[in-house]
Amino acid sequence: MTQQSQHRSQRIDDGLAHAFGVSRQGTGREENQDGFAIDDHVWMVADGMGGHDGGRLASAVAVATATLNVAPDADLVEVVDLCHVTVLTAGQVADSPDMGSTLVLAVRDPERGTVQVAWCGDSRAYVLVDGQLRRLTTDHNVAEEERAAGVISAEEVHDHPGQGILTSALGCGSVDTPTIGLVELDSRGRLLLCTDGLTAGLRDDDIASLLSVDGLTDAADSLVAAAAAAGSTDDTTVVIVDLERELMEEPTSTDAEGELEHVVEAVTALGAKVTRTRGEVVDFQLGRASGIAYDKGGQLLRASFFLDLGDIDLDEAISWVEAQPRSRTGSLEVGESDGQVLLRLLVERVLPLEDGDAAVIAAEASSYADAWRERRTLAAADLPSPRHAPPSVLTRQPQDAWLLYGSRRSVFGTEERAGFMLDWEEGIHSVNWTVPKHARPGDLVWIYFKAPLKEIRYAARVASHPYFDPQLIAEADRPLAAQQWWAWLTPLQEVGPVPLATLQEIAGERLVGRVHGGTYLRPEVSNALVDLVSSGPAAGEGIFQEQVCRRLGHRDGLPDPETMGWQEWQTLPAQQLRLEVDVERYVRATSAAGGRRGRGGQPGAAEAAHEAGA
Repeated sequence: MTQQSQHRSQRIDDGLAHAFGVSRQGTGREENQDGFAIDDHVWMVADGMGGHDGGRLASAVAVATATLNVAPDADLVEVVDLCHVTVLTAGQVADSPDMGSTLVLAVRDPERGTVQVAWCGDSRAYVLVDGQLRRLTTDHNVAEEERAAGVISAEEVHDHPGQGILTSALGCGSVDTPTIGLVELDSRGRLLLCTDGLTAGLRDDDIASLLSVDGLTDAADSLVAAAAAAGSTDDTTVVIVDLERELMEEPTSTDAEGELEHVVEAVTALGAKVTRTRGEVVDFQLGRASGIAYDKGGQLLRASFFLDLGDIDLDEAISWVEAQPRSRTGSLEVGESDGQVLLRLLVERVLPLEDGDAAVIAAEASSYADAWRERRTLAAADLPSPRHAPPSVLTRQPQDAWLLYGSRRSVFGTEERAGFMLDWEEGIHSVNWTVPKHARPGDLVWIYFKAPLKEIRYAARVASHPYFDPQLIAEADRPLAAQQWWAWLTPLQEVGPVPLATLQEIAGERLVGRVHGGTYLRPEVSNALVDLVSSGPAAGEGIFQEQVCRRLGHRDGLPDPETMGWQEWQTLPAQQLRLEVDVERYVRATSAAGGRRGRGGQPGAAEAAHEAGA
């Protein structure tokens, strides 16, 4: 996700730039209080208000909340209303109860090929098709109300003093549900989302002309510059999307060329020579061993080192392999292919390779090849130093936790889970699951099974980066859309079960941030689950559970919220807070540091029973 709340521009560029956004600080303004985000099939802009600090915080909270909760199948009116609740709560916590924000949000449904636009306030959405501009939104302000009532004409609206008086917005100290608009359109033409800094300076005819400029970057820059030249002093933000080009582009975790590039880098790091590439597969040679490598998904390298054993009986080869010490880097196997008996060392690693890991893998492959040539049995001491044990994803303290979902069809038996563990001990990943695309390696996941089970049964850690694969179909009691993000997990650790009623009690009846693929769990909720499954009737057994079920730590790359002052919060770039809960966590911490006790409920107010499919 790309999020921007300052005057610098951000680009989502697939080589053709199908979406582009730019935000510029208004003349004489102390800071830019606009925000915007560009994501896969999701675009939005927000205009914050509330004086010093409040406006920037309000737009940042609105954008973060919408980004976290939106999905192609989401109810956008509910998402915008959730943003209202979150901005309202953040204002109470930050001692800025009147702060608020507009929001205009567009989401494309890749299966239907349509776009829905929802909005609150006077930020607008337009679409330009065949040179004709159509305004999709209606301003929530006094000027528009008087036009609708026939008090003023359409020509008088632009310069009417009621343009600056909003009748609906997110937050602003009002507990009432705001007015929220919703429209749907086909994926055709250019979509424009903008704050009122643009429309204060330009009329629709001017916007149509400039939006037609070749190149999204040039069109966006031209619009912002023209608004300033026309006398607009407000912060100005635009996001432009080429809907027809976006329709041709499906979301991917990385493009094929990028996947191939990091596989080639890994093979080269092994000291091997790349002999050719075939689509997403890299062929290589390392000494007497040939091999293939590819990205298994989520930047998970799968590399096989093959050694032709020549004219030998398969049973003899199996006996030789069984006499060897267990591989410390992967799985040592033997089999037949086209009448040839082959020895294979299979290795999987999350990229990029850790320091020294490539040398250990290459040395072990060479050790087995030399031992076979000499027909001798290796001693354990002959193998190179082992990799980190347990694998590094388990040595990290998790920084985020997610509630993932399953159905009866995805409940595994004891033997299946034992097989997953055997594979894991050899470095092979056997469990993948649908996840939110915000998940990161090392995150803790709790797997909740929906009705009729209604309970958490497993815990695991995310073992790879999320990846998009439209060919994978989730095992579920009902058909799920193929537009899913996946990640490889550590073996499933059986915990509990933890029934829905217990989860509701721990979460205080509310869970925050349901997104496509899962629900974000607040640190205090996940930590309470860790405490529960570590003792009492829900406790599991063994060292593996202790490695998986760990309390959450502080997120890397961000200052410590417990020691961070309000002044530091003011200078923290909004794009560093990638989740809605980051914003809320820092607001609460800095408010407490300033002597103000946090008030209000939790943002992301969706009933746990509803979220969990009860």
